[in-house]
Amino acid sequence: MKLSFRQLILNDSNRILVSGATQSFVLRVISLLLTFLLNIYLARILGANGYGNYVYVLTWINVLLLLGMFGFDSTGKKYVSIYDSSDNYEKLDKYIRYSYTFVFKTSFLLCLLIIFLIRYVFSPWIHKQIVDTFYWGAVLLPINSLLSVSVSTLRGFKKIVSALYPQIVLRPALILIFVFCANLSFAKSFIRPSVVMAMNVFATVIALLFILFHLRNALPKKFTKKPIQPSEKSEWLLVALPLLLISGLHLILSRTDLLMLGMLSSTREAGIYGASARIAELILFGLYAVNIIAAPLIADLFAARRYKELQHTISTATLGIALFSYPVAIFITLGSKWLLGFFGMEFITGKVALMILSFGHIVNISTGTVSLLMTMTGHEKSAVKVLIGAITINILGNLIFIPRYGMEGAAVATMLSTLFWNVGLYLYVKIKLNIDSSIFGAVVYLTGQN
Repeated sequence: MKLSFRQLILNDSNRILVSGATQSFVLRVISLLLTFLLNIYLARILGANGYGNYVYVLTWINVLLLLGMFGFDSTGKKYVSIYDSSDNYEKLDKYIRYSYTFVFKTSFLLCLLIIFLIRYVFSPWIHKQIVDTFYWGAVLLPINSLLSVSVSTLRGFKKIVSALYPQIVLRPALILIFVFCANLSFAKSFIRPSVVMAMNVFATVIALLFILFHLRNALPKKFTKKPIQPSEKSEWLLVALPLLLISGLHLILSRTDLLMLGMLSSTREAGIYGASARIAELILFGLYAVNIIAAPLIADLFAARRYKELQHTISTATLGIALFSYPVAIFITLGSKWLLGFFGMEFITGKVALMILSFGHIVNISTGTVSLLMTMTGHEKSAVKVLIGAITINILGNLIFIPRYGMEGAAVATMLSTLFWNVGLYLYVKIKLNIDSSIFGAVVYLTGQN
């Protein structure tokens, strides 16, 4: 018997998971609006040069953040949930203590390393504005690492709203408020990339305090404070390391273009390109939204070997994604100049890059929830191989195209790697799982059911 997407959601086994996913989705909608508004405001105040410097440094800090967290931002959801549900408070206490200690030490050492390299190695070749911004970015790194691990830990206790709102809603809202108040109170020259990064640091500290308050209320009172055994540390690190690799590869794929553009061309172009990329990513919001809800359903159906219902769910999800994303893509294409104008007149030169990036995202949408299918059905290793190929194409493409074509070259390299990633995964899923996740397959399948 075929089940509709709605019936699957209402199934008792999925209701709790979907409820949490729905709460996460609502918070992410609010976060998207706040972050978009914040970036527009920063671009208009800082200009293309200042905004480019800020975005370039922040992107580097976010990449290094992965090393600081060392995969514990992912393992927390797993181990905290397991130990809490089984009332294994001794292991829960040990894991939380070890993860926080390890992450703080690692990220603090990275913070010192960044300050040393910027001060004694790179400062003669980097603009002072970027140097000052990097100093504050280094301070942000350990604070942000602790925040991310706290989010993961609290999500392990199934406190979705308490875990997410300080990081993805409160923090951007505070930065926006800080910048707005500073713009009203001081001369325009006061607001520089380094000052905005400092505001980011203070906003992150406040968000961390909020989440630690919620975490304290969620922690059980039966902690034992026993010594952590070397075998336990090895177990957690061996699980965290592959997750670090996978997260790192995904981040490299999504951030290589901006970083290489900043290094091979200029941070000004990187800022304009960053604005174009942020607008283009609106096309993917429907995909992200459906993935949040579809993930537990796909895992449940695949584990139960209900393959026909899985195909029906995938086809329904893909059609829903397309109905939202294609109109958004058309709107962005037709209104590209108008949308970039919100960031400032300097940013309109990113129109061609926006068009190219949008085309890549349309291909992403057209292949459906293919990446989610790979991870939810136990084919992560094969996905990593395709991902490494996509990263190689991205890096080589940027090296070839950026020196000659600037931001348009970076967009072409990213578009080509996106095509390789999505088409490669689509073909794998079609051949190995016999599931057609594309929009064309969805139309054919759902039409045949009526």
